[in-house]
Amino acid sequence: MSIAGMVILLTACTSISNRKEATITAANPSPDETISSSTEPSPDSLGNSTPQQNFSSAQTLAANREDYRSMDLSQLADKTSLTGSDPNAIALSAFDNSDADTDSPTVDVSYPQPTQAIVILTQTGLKDDSVQDIRYRVEFQKNSSAQINEQWQMIWAGSQFKCYPGRGHQEWSPELCF
Repeated sequence: MSIAGMVILLTACTSISNRKEATITAANPSPDETISSSTEPSPDSLGNSTPQQNFSSAQTLAANREDYRSMDLSQLADKTSLTGSDPNAIALSAFDNSDADTDSPTVDVSYPQPTQAIVILTQTGLKDDSVQDIRYRVEFQKNSSAQINEQWQMIWAGSQFKCYPGRGHQEWSPELCF
């Protein structure tokens, strides 16, 4: 009888131990999962206060929309197309002001949702008397229809600046340099 009692006790302990492991495993993400507290508004929730989770380090680096000076897209539309098949190419066409004497821009593209793209375009070492660096945040929404294959539409753009010493702030800011 004591052997039967020990078998039952060991079975119970094994069962409890297995449940604890399952709970710990479920509470801790696997190495393949990435969790981030960075948030970005989606095109569908622009007027909504519920943020969407973002899993891109470029988004964390570039901050939120509120940290940028909003730009008037109608002025851009006169100079360049705001739609196309590649958000990266559209953003470069609209905002790449570099020339042979300027550093090449860096571009980070993220897709926080299947129908949303965010492009961060950063230009450094500008040949300007006050603005040293400029960074653009450009948001796109995918428009799919039977007639148009996967077109991206620019829906919002903003800019940040770093000023040369003595010409204003030295950190990324939506405030203009002087």
